[in-house]
Parts: sequence; C-alpha cells; structure tokens
Amino acid sequence: MNIFEQYPNFITSDPRTQREKSAYTVTPAFMSTRHECFFWGMPDLKGKTVLDLGCCVGGTGAWVLAKGASFYTGVEYHKDLADIAITNLAVFEKEKWKIIQQSVEDFLNNPDRPKYDIIVASGLIYSFYEPIPILNNIAKLGDSIIIESGHSYGRAPHFNSKHPFLKATFNENQIAAIEKSQSWVDFVESEIVINYSRCYMILGTSEQSVCYNASVPSMGFIIHHFEHYGFKVNPDVNNMIKKFIPDIYNITNRYAVRLEKKLDVAQSQGFVSAVTEKTSDSIIKKWKDIDVAI
Repeated sequence: MNIFEQYPNFITSDPRTQREKSAYTVTPAFMSTRHECFFWGMPDLKGKTVLDLGCCVGGTGAWVLAKGASFYTGVEYHKDLADIAITNLAVFEKEKWKIIQQSVEDFLNNPDRPKYDIIVASGLIYSFYEPIPILNNIAKLGDSIIIESGHSYGRAPHFNSKHPFLKATFNENQIAAIEKSQSWVDFVESEIVINYSRCYMILGTSEQSVCYNASVPSMGFIIHHFEHYGFKVNPDVNNMIKKFIPDIYNITNRYAVRLEKKLDVAQSQGFVSAVTEKTSDSIIKKWKDIDVAI
C-alpha cells in the first residue's frame, strides 16, 4: 500500500499542497513515485540509517521507515515544519526516528555528527549562496547521497519562466527546437556550472517569503564534485524519475541523482586534482613525486 495513502497527514500537512508558487504539487502518487525513483534498485532499506536534510513534514521518513530503515534522522530549520514532522512520525516506533530543529549548516558543522548509510538532500542545495562547503560535508557523512534540485539551465528553481538563459538570445520557436535536441539534453545534464540568482523562499507554513542570494549547481557539477570524493553516479535514478514524472523532471525543470561511494581518494593539493592513489595513469602518478619550485 502507498504509505502516503495509509498516513495522509504527510500530504495534507505539507504546505506545498497549498502554495501556488510551489515547484510541484504534493500528492500521495507523486511522493510515492518520487521516492521509488530516489531509491531505485534498493528493494528494501533494512539496517540502513537515513539522514534527510531539509525534511519538511517528514515524508521521506515515512517512506524509508516503511521500507525497513533502522533509523531516520530529519533536520529542519523551520520550527513549525519540524513540529509537524514530529507529530506525523509518531505513527512509527519512537526509537527509530528523530527530528532535529536546526539549520543544515549548523548540523553539518557539528564535529560530533555521526555518519549515515544514506543522505537525502531534496530541494535544498539551491538555498545556499556558497554550496560547496555544504556538498563537502555531505560527501564526508554518507556512502549513498541523493540530490534533488533544479537545472541551472532551463527553469532553475524559483524562476517563473522556462529557459531564462535562452530567452535572452533565442525566440520561442528556436527554443522549442533546442529543447528537443539531444545535444541540448546532454549539455544541460553534463555541463559543470553554478548559476547564481536572486530567489524567494516561503517561510515554513506561512505565506511570508524572503528574497535571498541563491546558487544553482548543475547536475553535471554535482556529479563532478562528488567524483572528487570517490562517488559514482547511478544513472538509473535520473532516467527513471524523468520517465515516471516527466512533467516535473526534465531538462527545463528538475533532476534527481544518486551517488554511491566507490573508493577513497587522495585530496587535491593546490592545482593538482587527480586521484593519484587509484589511477593507472603513470603520468598523473608522477605528479606526486615532483617537487615543483615556484
């Protein structure tokens, strides 16, 4: 049974069901399908610990606990949303979950934080003007990372129109042709870039909003950055979510990727950013032994 139909409070208490400017409509079907895609290839989560950054009203907690996760931790900055999440999750054993009302930055900067098997960061990364420290801390905390966000090209999060970057150069007919081009799809999904913009955010359950400086790392940037920490992308996740929720997950709107830790890498020193300990490339290995005087 769909866990969100069994416990409808995870839907009805979600403020995104009422917001006209929300990036998507929250329904039981949408939430169930989205999580099936996030965890594609994981038939159950028995014994897994899950960290949910920006947990809203705890919907991801309901899904992973129903799939057998051993413990769920949700971090939510807004007290009203955190309180709702606590109420919603009360249908599950108290020993298996925890909601922390705290900013994501403060939580990740805590040196005593534990590691997790799986980390979910959905609709979160573009909330920060400096996303790289956040991504670095996430990479150090988990073996499986799920990032859901908006494409830097096309319709970035909180932008009101499609293709804000293309519209400065091309007309509507040209944009329609570009959108259907496989080369444009490849570009949007692989280009390594961070776009910066002024965006708005609605605060918690209220309709009050604030304007803030945001960054929108591209899907290509996310994959590239986590490769530096020894992660490899699972291509099935984005392919499946585009297939099953195509009106939301497409190159003009949003993406989702899961990255799996495959190896430990040597951290770059200065301008030398190669995986020197693991590579078979003898030329790159030589960089380790060169004493360059500048």
